[in-house]
This record gives sequence, C-alpha cells and structure tokens, in this order.
Amino acid sequence: MPTVNFTDYTYYPVLQSTHAEHVAFNELAPNVKSELVPIFELSRRNKASDLTASVEATRQTTGEDPFILDLCHDAAPTPILPRDPARARAAQAQYQRDLAAQQAYNAELQRLLDPVDGFSAWRALTATYPNAIPVLQYTDIATQGRAILRQASALSQGGSSLAIKVKMSASAGAAALVSNILAVLGDPQRLLIIFDCGAARRRPVNAVDEVNQFTADLIRHVELAEAAALNIAFVSSSLTPRNHEGLYEVANLDIPLWLDARQFHRYAFGDYGATIRRAGSFAPPDWRAQPIYPLDQSWLWYRHHVSNDPRGWIDGCGEIQAHAEYNPVPQCWGSDLIARAAAGEIDNIDSSWHWNAAKTNIHITRMVRQIPNLMDDEIGFDDQEG
Repeated sequence: MPTVNFTDYTYYPVLQSTHAEHVAFNELAPNVKSELVPIFELSRRNKASDLTASVEATRQTTGEDPFILDLCHDAAPTPILPRDPARARAAQAQYQRDLAAQQAYNAELQRLLDPVDGFSAWRALTATYPNAIPVLQYTDIATQGRAILRQASALSQGGSSLAIKVKMSASAGAAALVSNILAVLGDPQRLLIIFDCGAARRRPVNAVDEVNQFTADLIRHVELAEAAALNIAFVSSSLTPRNHEGLYEVANLDIPLWLDARQFHRYAFGDYGATIRRAGSFAPPDWRAQPIYPLDQSWLWYRHHVSNDPRGWIDGCGEIQAHAEYNPVPQCWGSDLIARAAAGEIDNIDSSWHWNAAKTNIHITRMVRQIPNLMDDEIGFDDQEG
C-alpha cells in the first residue's frame, strides 16, 4: 500500500461507484488527475447483490495511481411493489429477485463491517488494491475501539498511509480514538482525517462549529508537534435536489464554509464532486432533462418544464451558455458536452448519466484549479492560527 504526503494535496473529491462518477473521473485531463488523490467509496451499483461490479470499476478507474479506498455504509433499501393490485401481481417475480439481491447485498455489507479480528474482511478486500490507501472502518466508536486500533495496526504495516472518516452526526468520542490511532502510526503525516459534514445546506453553521470542536478536542489529545502536522479534510455537500423549472443559479455553500473553518485550522477542501446523494429505493417513472454547469462558487442548474423530453438537454445547455455568468474556462470533457448540446447535437449523449458525469467532470476540474488559489489569497492566516 502506498505512502502519500497528504499536505501536497488540497482537494479531496469523494466519489461513489455510479457509472457517471467513474466516467467523470476517467475523462479528467491528465494534469488534473495528477493533482488528486481521490476518495472512492465502494457502493451498490443499480440492484446488484454484491460489490463485485463496484470493486472492478474502481480497479479500472484508478489503475496504478494512489487513491483512498472507502466503503459506503448505506444498506440496500427494501424494494417496493406497485400499489395497484394488478400491477403488483405482474411485478411479483421481479420483486422477489430484487428482494433477494437486497438481502444478499446487505449481508455482504455487514460482513465487511464486522469488527472481528480487526475488521479482517475489510482488510482482505483492501489488500487486493496495492495502490489503495484504506479508510479505517467502524460503525460504533464507543464499542469498537480495540478492533479499530487493531485494524489500524495491521493496515499500517510497512509504513503505508491510512485515512479515517469522522461523520459530523457521530463525532462524539472521535478525537480520543483518532489520537490513539496517531499513537499507533507514530507519525501524523501518515493519516488523513476526513471530516464529513454531509449536506451542508441543511446545517451550515453547525458544520463549522462541529469540525472546529473536533479539531480542538484532538489537539488537546496530542503533542504540540503532532497538532501542527494534522491533515484534516473538511468535506461537505451543498448541492441538493430542487424542484424549480428553467434556469436557476444555486450558490455553492461548501467553499465559504470551508474558508470560515480555515480560520481555525488549515483544513484541506473536500466535497462529493457535485454529486447529489439519494437514499431510498423509489425511482420515479418520469425524468426531466437537468443539465448543470458548475462555476467557481455556484452552479447554473436548468430543469426542463416537460418530462421525458430529450430536447431539454439542448434547450438547457443553450440557456446555460447564454447566461451572464457562464464561463467556459477551463476547457474539459464536460464543458465540451455542454457546447455540443447547445449547438443542437445530443447524439449518444442524451441519457441522464452523461450529464451527471459532465457536471462532476467540470466541477472537479474547476476545484483543482480554484482551491489552491483561494489558499494563496488568504491573508494573515499564520497570525490567526493558534
């Protein structure tokens, strides 16, 4: 497993196993990829009964480059039968197949999250990726401390780097655990701490308070030299579902939140790559064309007024290009798709996944360029940091 100097990287996109997210990353320019050590979460693909497809997609996407390997803890939801009795009877066979797949997937997830022998099942999976930096797994800090430390000790053999995710919703007791992990590693530079605030648009003030409280608690648990070397990525996601029609500019709250938090500590920046995380098993029968164009600190979001109309990709991209804030730089694969559709050409790019991939591709390209510049623009930071 690789050793990475986390201080060399300023942006950590958190991507899951959807086809769109992997295409978005694969289509990044080489000079953009070289600035990233992305976080890939193994997650369920469609209605799969296991993680086989996700594991293979991640292997192909990352190649031999270092990346951070994590596991999405979301269980597969129970499938839903149509309410209409006649349709429910017709769908019964498919429902049973979906139910069997759901149960098999959740059993696989539980196996990987079993703390026995220092989360040995997860460690065995990470060992199949020689270029992966594993994220330490756990589900309950209060009861799994010894198993987590055993996991950290086993995965850190040979001096490799590790990561740990701390969720804002479950950060109590995390500082003490992380300080113990640092003691096992012996070098704070070997650990990336991913503080995941989730949907920042819902609780923006709490996000900054929580990450700074966690960091303050952690600093009290470690030595002064270790405190100065802590690598913490502040991750949030403010792109959430909307029901508007037409073109709307949506503010990116993640950047101002991160800048606010950085008054306390030198956090790296992280987000979900402008991907909207959805929970539940209900898939609406209709769809609407929704091209989204990321800007430096907002998104131009078009939502077509007619369902199931491919023309919406053309109309939406045309309105995006005509918007006063539209900025086609930097050039990338995703912005090329916007330009093609605005010109009326959507052959082979008329599925929603193409546009989800384009959005993420553009967003990551912008963040790689923008985040270091924002760090350079900070004034008096050294005087503020205690």
